[in-house]
Amino acid sequence: MNIDAIVDELMNEKVIVPDILNVEKLKGGTLSQIFLIKESTLSKKVIKINDPPVLKAESFFLQTYKHLPILANLLYTEANNKYMVYSYVPGEINPSMIRKETLLKMVVQTLINRYEPIDTDNGWGWVQTSTDSWNSFLKNWTIEADEWIAAYIPHNEKEVMYRLIDDPARNQSSRTPYLLHGDCGFHNCLVMNDNLEGIIDPMPVVGYPIYDLVYAFCSTPDSLNRETIEPAAGLLKVGNEMSKQTFYEEVLIGLYFRIARCIKHHPQDLPIYLNAWSYWYEIVVEDSKCGQSTVW
Repeated sequence: MNIDAIVDELMNEKVIVPDILNVEKLKGGTLSQIFLIKESTLSKKVIKINDPPVLKAESFFLQTYKHLPILANLLYTEANNKYMVYSYVPGEINPSMIRKETLLKMVVQTLINRYEPIDTDNGWGWVQTSTDSWNSFLKNWTIEADEWIAAYIPHNEKEVMYRLIDDPARNQSSRTPYLLHGDCGFHNCLVMNDNLEGIIDPMPVVGYPIYDLVYAFCSTPDSLNRETIEPAAGLLKVGNEMSKQTFYEEVLIGLYFRIARCIKHHPQDLPIYLNAWSYWYEIVVEDSKCGQSTVW
């Protein structure tokens, strides 16, 4: 849709005031278009245009968690989910402003620990394109990642990935599924004055909370070690019924997915991620030999 037509519609619906100061196009995702509306009242609102199924899922997430101050406030969703309007969240995407260990703990405390259980009548994984199980969701991710990773990771280590995904522990690491953000990387974290102000652009997933923590941990190439993620994992109050061995396996799986995205979008970071892969692969294999079963 044309942004001018959308603005006119929103004025008619009284979502934005008739007198606006500026409409600024912001950098969006791969498919989305995002516009910042500055009103004469000095308030700011964001218009997001994307595929209707994607926006429908995002609206569902924001509506479910409308009580959480870390998320944008959903103000309006077009009847056919062609666009949505939500409150402007101040801050900048600059995760280096806060130590990674600290930012991970903030993500857990302000968002992940406040997740709510959800039934799986409509499936697992992406809300807009669900699958029949958590294992299937992870396996689909792995198959997609394989197309990019090619020969960067040895074949025998890839086989370990598939064994881990087929392990019943993937479904037993938490007995209760939750509605997750799904794209909880630091590229969606807005920070200001050494504080996490907001987490934007959800791609909702029905699954286990550890998924979002691992996703955030793997989203930047720095400090990909146990000492960085374990303090945040220790703060988990939802979906934390797992052994350390299962937790380390979750990190390895998440890292595999991230390496594929790195090859596609940030190839300059690939050597760091491959070193992290070797580090975590050794942890998973060695702890498996030792029969690690400590629970968080």
